[in-house]
Amino acid sequence: MNAASSNLGIWWYNPSQGEWTNIGGKVDAKKKTVTATFKGFGYYVVKSLRYSYSDAISHKTARNDIELMLARGYMKASKTDAFGIYDPMTRGEFATIIVKLLDIELDYDTDKSKLTFDDIYQENVINSMLWDYRYIETAARKGIIRGIAPRSFAPNMELTREEAASIIARAMNLKLGEVDKDKAALQKQFEDVGKIKSNYSYPAILAVTKAGIITGVANSLKEGEKKPTYNFNPDAVLNRADMATIVKRMMSKLKLL
Repeated sequence: MNAASSNLGIWWYNPSQGEWTNIGGKVDAKKKTVTATFKGFGYYVVKSLRYSYSDAISHKTARNDIELMLARGYMKASKTDAFGIYDPMTRGEFATIIVKLLDIELDYDTDKSKLTFDDIYQENVINSMLWDYRYIETAARKGIIRGIAPRSFAPNMELTREEAASIIARAMNLKLGEVDKDKAALQKQFEDVGKIKSNYSYPAILAVTKAGIITGVANSLKEGEKKPTYNFNPDAVLNRADMATIVKRMMSKLKLL
């Protein structure tokens, strides 16, 4: 079971909707158990991921992480025949992933005039996109995400490393320090701290990097240097393979592996 544990997930059949949903679950390879939150009456089965995607299989570092995301239902393919390893992660998809990962009970309204944002509503939420307004609204109500303007979330906007760090810090309730002290600490680690756009991001970035969830990027060694320097690349956009690895690190910290 140890070898197969990362490819397992629990699926729930909801009789009222007549559909199967991947609800993820936690696999304990030592105890040989798979557990998940009870979603309601219906059928529950443990399924194993049998088929992957060629672009995931060919990825040098993230294949196992991507297949874990597929097995647990945190992410799905962005194309009919490919996972979309180099497609950008969007704000909407990441908000959806976070709510699934933390197993937060959905908290939303079907009246779109009562939603936090005006740009997230979808008429058909079943398999319509990589993000789901119900999860975005839930994340907003829990204080995990914030808009980019009044009543605007921009769910299709690409997610930067700086934004991801802030969302992760809030979602995982990481301990945050003071802006000035954390900025000084970051300046000792990264060469490009000046590119960080928001002061409130300093504590979040420091907390997330200390936790090993998002790591720095080594610069090429310059002549005479013995040790590499690092950038955080706060404005760089995360691709979907990157995010699979980041979410797996979050799972490890949350003891979901």
